[in-house]
Amino acid sequence: MLDPACGSGHILVEVYEVLREIYLESGYSIKEIPKLILTNNIYGLDIDDRAAQMAAFAVLMKAREDDRRIFSRIEDNDIKLNIYSIQSTEHLDINKLWADLDLDGNKQAGSMDDLFAEPQHEAAETSAESKQYLELLRYLKEQFVDAKSLGSLIKIENQYVDGLSTLKVKLEAKEQDSNPTVREASETLLPVINQAITLAKNYDVTVANPLIWEAATNNQP
Repeated sequence: MLDPACGSGHILVEVYEVLREIYLESGYSIKEIPKLILTNNIYGLDIDDRAAQMAAFAVLMKAREDDRRIFSRIEDNDIKLNIYSIQSTEHLDINKLWADLDLDGNKQAGSMDDLFAEPQHEAAETSAESKQYLELLRYLKEQFVDAKSLGSLIKIENQYVDGLSTLKVKLEAKEQDSNPTVREASETLLPVINQAITLAKNYDVTVANPLIWEAATNNQP
């Protein structure tokens, strides 16, 4: 289920309760239900950073009723929420981030760049395998330039889900890199990947306030 304008998460909390009953009726134990719901069933987006934080907290507090260790499991990455604040790509330099990310491992470990040389951000050494990811990032840059205004009205085609998911795994691995520049590039790009995957996925249910949606699509206040 996706709530594309989740606000403080009221609908997501209600959905959690419904899904919990469905899981219980299907024979699942109460201890395994929170992870299943948070990981597989609930997705939320909002253009307001604070609102998305409040929604995530509200859902976690609801899940804590079933799993007292929910917060520590989040910290340990045993559970990952799918509730995101949509971020703009307006100020992202994709070529620079791609060079910093060094997905192909072109930079030699322990080497230092010429301090007086002009920075080179063109992806000349990009392998054929990685080129698809560079093009994908450039596509996302264009799509999310006005993300803070358009929010979930932005359309990401479902055909990109597999590529985005693979790139996400690569970026998460780069988050553990010993090079702080690589880690920073990964941390900058991951929110964009997460929101793109959320928008590109197919859902059984999408919840939206029809009045707000109609006003947004008609450019009305």
